[in-house]
Amino acid sequence: MASTAIPGEISLRVVVDKEQNRVLYAEAGKDFVDILLSFLTLPLGTIARLVSKDSTTKPCRFGCISSLYESVGNLDPMYLNSETCKQMLLQPRNSMECYNRNLKLNIDDTEPTKYNVCRGCRAVEDGSLVSTSKDMKCKCGQDFTRIFLDPCKSLLCSPLLSGSDKNTSGDAGDNTWEGYVKETASFIISDDLAVIPADFNTTLCLLKNLRFEGPPEESTMVLSSNEILDLLKCLLISKTALTDTLLRKEHSLVHSETSSKIFDERQGRKSTGTMEIKLLMSKSKSKIFFAQVEEDFMDQLLSFLTFPVGAVERVLEGNSGVVCVDKLYNSLFNFDSTVDMKSENLKHVFANLMIAPYFNVNNQMLPIDELKYPSELGICFNKDGSGRYYLTADASLYVHV
Repeated sequence: MASTAIPGEISLRVVVDKEQNRVLYAEAGKDFVDILLSFLTLPLGTIARLVSKDSTTKPCRFGCISSLYESVGNLDPMYLNSETCKQMLLQPRNSMECYNRNLKLNIDDTEPTKYNVCRGCRAVEDGSLVSTSKDMKCKCGQDFTRIFLDPCKSLLCSPLLSGSDKNTSGDAGDNTWEGYVKETASFIISDDLAVIPADFNTTLCLLKNLRFEGPPEESTMVLSSNEILDLLKCLLISKTALTDTLLRKEHSLVHSETSSKIFDERQGRKSTGTMEIKLLMSKSKSKIFFAQVEEDFMDQLLSFLTFPVGAVERVLEGNSGVVCVDKLYNSLFNFDSTVDMKSENLKHVFANLMIAPYFNVNNQMLPIDELKYPSELGICFNKDGSGRYYLTADASLYVHV
């Protein structure tokens, strides 16, 4: 379903039960579904920052993640390795940022990643002489002073793509990065954000399962960035995200609560290490007042801010207890890689979302990997003496500087 809204807005066809003032379901195409899927790629720290802002609704909190994020903001950099580390935690990178950059409405205000290289070093066999921060120093002692690469324009993210999807020309105008689903695909979205590829049988089954009085009413709603940010807030604290975003708004947001399921994730998993912490607690009330921890525990805790929410869902097997997030994540299993997705490899990528490059901590105890690139950096010289850097990831990639 193509969007008919003006630039900066998208349209959404919604079916509403007027008697109960609730959204039964919505019909959407690429623009809206791309935005929903992009929510799964956002690092937890980014979500905490975004939902703390005003939109059509008031700011909200992302549970303990918001508390952790605020703690980093108030933390003196002397307790971290550097000021850069603090900025990395407050502005965590998205390993899928290239796909999200051209969304019709992109609410992520994180500054796009740029790579810096040391002027003094001309070749390296690993990625150690490349930095996403110009404030870091090379191992030779010099500053990273040259911004030499925009990863989305050069398609540095090529490990995410299948061979047929790679753009070997490096053309920034290529549409490889424009979202996740195909232009021709259409979807049904339930009130709790379960997304189902649309067909006659899907719609029929949905109508049979819905209970409503009187004839439903159809309408087309126009969404701006404010409504998309509202939706992200409702995604975290409501079981009826579409209704609360489009109909009930402020009243429901203030009073909505999300129940959580608690279960032991350690069963059937191999331990990757242990850490010791000291606790001050009340045994009679089974309540912990505070914990005294060492560096290794803090590294693990702070790394939570860098995790994509979809990667956390994978670790929790799609059962985080945040209803709408669970429904959205588990919807991916209903997608057809060849019919619905823009790239056949994207469904696999979503099932294995990674931390952005250079954001992993040593001895990470959770099974969430870091996206690795570039694997090599070097420099070639032309006959006229001018140079060009090259990167290799899955395949060689040459970029003029």
